[in-house]
Amino acid sequence: MKFGFWINAQYPPGQVAGEVQEHIRLARLAYSLGFDSFWAGQHFLASPYQMLQPIPLLARVAAEAPGATIGTCIILLPLYQPVLIAEELATLDILTGGRLVCGFGLGYRDLENEALGVPPQERVGRFEEALRVIEGLWRGGRFSFSGRYFRIPECEVTLLPVQRPRPPFWIAANSDQAIRRAARLGDAWMISPHSPIPVIKRQLEIYRRARAEAGLEPPAAVPIHRELYVAPTEREAWEQAERYIGPKYEAYRQWGQDRALPADDRFHEDFRMLARDRFIIGTPESVREQVERFRAELGITHLLIRSEPPGMPIELAERSLRLFGERVIPFFASQAAV
Repeated sequence: MKFGFWINAQYPPGQVAGEVQEHIRLARLAYSLGFDSFWAGQHFLASPYQMLQPIPLLARVAAEAPGATIGTCIILLPLYQPVLIAEELATLDILTGGRLVCGFGLGYRDLENEALGVPPQERVGRFEEALRVIEGLWRGGRFSFSGRYFRIPECEVTLLPVQRPRPPFWIAANSDQAIRRAARLGDAWMISPHSPIPVIKRQLEIYRRARAEAGLEPPAAVPIHRELYVAPTEREAWEQAERYIGPKYEAYRQWGQDRALPADDRFHEDFRMLARDRFIIGTPESVREQVERFRAELGITHLLIRSEPPGMPIELAERSLRLFGERVIPFFASQAAV
């Protein structure tokens, strides 16, 4: 199993310059602890938080982690003109020496669509066309495209990613229908951080069946990202997790995230109910058991952790990261060596 560090880009309103530097320091620590990859996500107009945008943030973090994979988790692709995002991502792949994973998703917040002039009902069509345009551009040479949403006049494409024919596409999806689309269009399904294990088990079967029906091989990667907090005692781990992760999910409820989930998956008001089978919380020993369950029951190959929720003091985030890096990652590394 490989471990990724999902960089918190959400901050309470106010001055964030110093806090950003603290999180760069956390990324540096994660690299020293053996994390394989670094990730950042995206929202626009993210009240009640400020949210930094992922591409410049990841370019900065990549300088602290030579040789590590850098990934977007995720880019809200329907909100972009595809030439723009293709050239920005190609630039990031070049800057990282060909170590980019492109995580893409539809998005679910009507506010973002309306503010950026993209009707919500066009998300799926724009998403699929944008992927076709990006793949076409990255083949290089002469290219043109005429679709329902995008038109690219014939042009000579010269800015290409290092990876050939392209960086991997990991597609985020929540609903069953979106998972079938992810199976058809991407190289891996980026499993939601919000879904509990029983729902993921059911949806993995949908995903695998859809790939087989499309004549595609099983994916090389099975990635998942999870909220995680580690502390010396179970009581402290749960108290701190509820204090700092709980408000973030209340904001997600207000954004309508839970309405984008399948019918058998809904957010709960009670934090303990919400966290069950979703988050990884506890002492290093119990966290090892929880991570092993994700691997054993779901076949997870990449675990991306989100361990510094908005407002958490840097000292608590750093302690959690050290406990995970020093007492959990080595356990799985030693298993792999057997």
